[in-house]
Amino acid sequence: DAEKLRVSALRGDVLLRNVQLKRDALRALNAPVTLDAGVIGSLRLKVPWTKLGQEPVVVEIDRVFVLATRVEIDDATEARGGDATSASNSDGVDKNTGDARARSERLAQSEFDWLKASMGKLKRDVENAAVEGGKSKSWMWSLFGTVIGNLQVTVTNVHFRYEDEITTPGNRFACGMTIETLSAITVDDDGNPTFTSSDMLSRIHKHVKLANFAMYLDSGTLSTPWKTHAGWMPPDPKDDAAWWALFGVGLDAEAPSVLRHYVLHPVSVDLFYHRKGKKEVSESPNSPRQIFDLRFQDARVALSRKQYFSLMRLLDVFNQF
Repeated sequence: DAEKLRVSALRGDVLLRNVQLKRDALRALNAPVTLDAGVIGSLRLKVPWTKLGQEPVVVEIDRVFVLATRVEIDDATEARGGDATSASNSDGVDKNTGDARARSERLAQSEFDWLKASMGKLKRDVENAAVEGGKSKSWMWSLFGTVIGNLQVTVTNVHFRYEDEITTPGNRFACGMTIETLSAITVDDDGNPTFTSSDMLSRIHKHVKLANFAMYLDSGTLSTPWKTHAGWMPPDPKDDAAWWALFGVGLDAEAPSVLRHYVLHPVSVDLFYHRKGKKEVSESPNSPRQIFDLRFQDARVALSRKQYFSLMRLLDVFNQF
C-alpha cells in the first residue's frame, strides 16, 4: 500500500514483509543462471527524523533466501529477452546476439555519459552552494557524516543456494552460503556500542560481527534438487514455514554430515576496525592510522576431490561469460 508506506516513511519506521525477488534479478550477471526462488522475509528501516544526528539510523533485514539454478545457454539468452533462439541458423544467431550486445553497449555508454554529466553538474552545484553558504554546507556535511558514521545494519538468516545438473553431466551438485547474523555497529575504544557525532567520516570505529558463516558443496545423493521438475514453483511469499523448511537447515547450528558437505564449516568472526581521525595524535610516527582486529576461534575447511572437480568446472563455465 503506497499510502501506508508513505506514512511509515514520514514516521521514520518503514517495515516491508515477504518481499518476493523478481526472476530476472540475476540478469546483470550475464551468465547461464536463473532465479527460481527468492524472498526477503522482512526489511525494516528506522530513521529518527526528530533526533537525526542524535540517534542512529537502523537497518534490519531478516530471512534472505535465494535459490538459483544453471540453465542451458539458449534458455539463459531467452530469459534475458534475447531472440537468438528464434534464429533459423547459426549465422542468424550470431548476428542477433551481436546486435543485442551492441545495443546493450550503446545503452551502457549513454547511461555512463548521462551519469558523468549529472555528476559534473552536481559538483558545480555543490561548489556554488559552498561559496554562497559555507556555514550551511558545513552543518549539513557534519550531519551527513554523523548519520552515516553511526549507521547500524543487521542482517539475519541468509541462505543462497545454487543447483547444477548441467556443468558436470552425471554428477549433479549444489553449493551455497549460509549466515546466521551479520551486523555492523559503531563502538567506543572498549568495543561497547556507542553513538558519536565528532569527525565521523575521518574517525571510524566499527564492530562487524559474523555469526555461523558457512559454505557447502553437496554432490551425488546429497545434492537432491529442490527444484524437482520443470513446473516447480516456490512457496507463497507469505508462507514463512515453507520457506524455512527449505532454507532453514544449518542457519542456527551446523547441519549433520548426512545432510550437508561443508567446504567451510560454520565459523563466527568478530572484526574491530579503527581509523584514526585527522586530529588524533599518534603515539609515535610509526603508529598505524588504521587498525584491523580479527577474532575467531577456529575455522575448519575441507574439500574432497569430487567437490574440487565440480567447483573447477563451474568456475571454468562462468569464466566464459
